[in-house]
Amino acid sequence: MTSIHSLPVELLARIFFLGLCDDPEPDQQLPGDPTFEVLASHVCQYWRDVALRTPNLWTTIHLRTFPHIDRARHYLARSTRHPLNVIVDTCTEDDYQPGHLLFRDEFLPLFDIVTPHISRWRSLVLKVRDLTCKAHARTVLSTCGAAPILDFLQLWHIEEWGSPERLYTAIGPPPVVVFAGSLPSLRTISLIGVNLPWLHSPFLTGLLSIELALHSDDVRIPFNLWRDMLAHSPDLTRLSLTYSGPRSKTGPWTLPERITLPALVHLRLTDLDPPYLCALLRTIHAPALRTLHLELSDQDFTPFARMLSSPLPAPSADPAANPDEGLTIDPTALPPDLATDPDHEPESASEPGAGPLAALDTLSIAALDCSLASWRALLAGLWEVSVRGRDEAGVALEREMAVRGEGEVLEWFQDEEDEEDEEGEEDEGSEEPHGEEGDESDGAGDAGQL
Repeated sequence: MTSIHSLPVELLARIFFLGLCDDPEPDQQLPGDPTFEVLASHVCQYWRDVALRTPNLWTTIHLRTFPHIDRARHYLARSTRHPLNVIVDTCTEDDYQPGHLLFRDEFLPLFDIVTPHISRWRSLVLKVRDLTCKAHARTVLSTCGAAPILDFLQLWHIEEWGSPERLYTAIGPPPVVVFAGSLPSLRTISLIGVNLPWLHSPFLTGLLSIELALHSDDVRIPFNLWRDMLAHSPDLTRLSLTYSGPRSKTGPWTLPERITLPALVHLRLTDLDPPYLCALLRTIHAPALRTLHLELSDQDFTPFARMLSSPLPAPSADPAANPDEGLTIDPTALPPDLATDPDHEPESASEPGAGPLAALDTLSIAALDCSLASWRALLAGLWEVSVRGRDEAGVALEREMAVRGEGEVLEWFQDEEDEEDEEGEEDEGSEEPHGEEGDESDGAGDAGQL
């Protein structure tokens, strides 16, 4: 029998790399569990020699506990000149244990280790849960300089404010320019409870994925800059908005015509007001949209549901042909045609594919409060759509959506027991309501300047 030691070094290194790809994401790994690259390098001397000479095994710099700081030094040396994935995850004040988790005292020293390698940063995930750590983050990102190959950026600030008053008094100084305004390779951006100096962030172009979450209106991106960001990202495939989006309280949105996003496939909308949602939908044309996730509760979203089932005018083929025509949309009020006749079913509802969801194949609903008539119109306007729910791991599960009537408004929710039902089996209802859907506006991130 041929020994594994007879494998060529290149083949064994490839096997190691494939094993690394199957390892859990750093955030999903149990504390204390060794990573794959560490396990592979501790099997025998031969494997260790091969692993230590395989730089792409050591390119994820995950910093969450105090021992990770010393580990980072070794990984940086072993990765040689390969691109790096940097993950910095600090704790809350209540969870802090000196010598174990990372908090205020460890924040700047750990960046002293990784910042000299900024030219190799391929991705950065930075999570802070404390105002002092956020101040340190401002210092680091405003002085580190450009990151020429960074293509993934997630900045995350979530904190338990306790009350709206404490949140209001915690609003800090204006956001700072990050990475000297130079991220020429950026393709994915995720800002959760963090905002940027939008006018001085020229790297918000050519994006493939955008996630914005937990921003009060005063720190959101102005609509004209939002419009430019989308217009200059024609290959955008993913857009996720959770209590965020373009600013709405500075006046109506104006644009020559709807913004066409020809490559947008996945759209997620969570915790947004009905007038705002309707206005947003009127500004976007996404002919290739395949997956729509909705998590909308605690308000009547009947106008939005009706709008999804109604045809929207297609963008002009030549906007310059009618320079005096354009769109002026008030994101704080429903348009007249949606503010009346709440039980009206659009005439196009019986024509599959006529609405803005014509190309949709997956509709994922965690919560949607709307009238029965609008729900029927929405379903009638869909064409070959698979209605899905998702469990906590994000795995798609075929289910039926149960309905609970509350007067004229229906609340749509997921039944946990439906996960065990056979595919295609119809369910009459459910006794279990959907999970708690708190309004993030009173929680973390509303004042998230960075």
